[in-house]
Amino acid sequence: MFLDAVNVTCNGYAVVQEETAWADGTRFVEKGNWGMYFTYTVQGWELIDTIEVPSTTPEPTSTNVDLEAGHLYKIEAVGTYFFRHEGSPSGYLADAEWAYRNDAYGTGWTKGDDYPNSNGLDLCINDDSTNIDWGPLNEDTHTYSITYIPTATGPISFFIRDSYYGDNSGSLMVYIYEWK
Repeated sequence: MFLDAVNVTCNGYAVVQEETAWADGTRFVEKGNWGMYFTYTVQGWELIDTIEVPSTTPEPTSTNVDLEAGHLYKIEAVGTYFFRHEGSPSGYLADAEWAYRNDAYGTGWTKGDDYPNSNGLDLCINDDSTNIDWGPLNEDTHTYSITYIPTATGPISFFIRDSYYGDNSGSLMVYIYEWK
């Protein structure tokens, strides 16, 4: 017997995967046809680590676990922090990708890497100050995710890129999921 398609929803994400799988199981005695019971494993994202990344320092915050080279991970960044004193007329709120601004870099929610001279206000990985594209603005939950495949086994680290940390407050939460 074979299974042709599997549709699974895991942690609110639709994972559609089509496969062919031969089953070696127990036939339905009561049905008397080709149907049978069999055991299978459903793959999905498993939360393996949670860290808090402060906005007040350029020092990286490392994961509590080692990520395996070549494995597939999902990194989810959640929340907002203040990149200036709360209520600043020049703008003051940011998330992993976007900053609420009213200055030379834009008005309203502005993507930091849209301006070459901007300090970015981006959540970065492994001491690399290159802007990561965390995706379109999510003003409701400020939740963003990317997939990540490390090239070496070990912890990874995160920091928030900024040109001045003295007026920052708050942090972002980072959740690391492994595809299992």
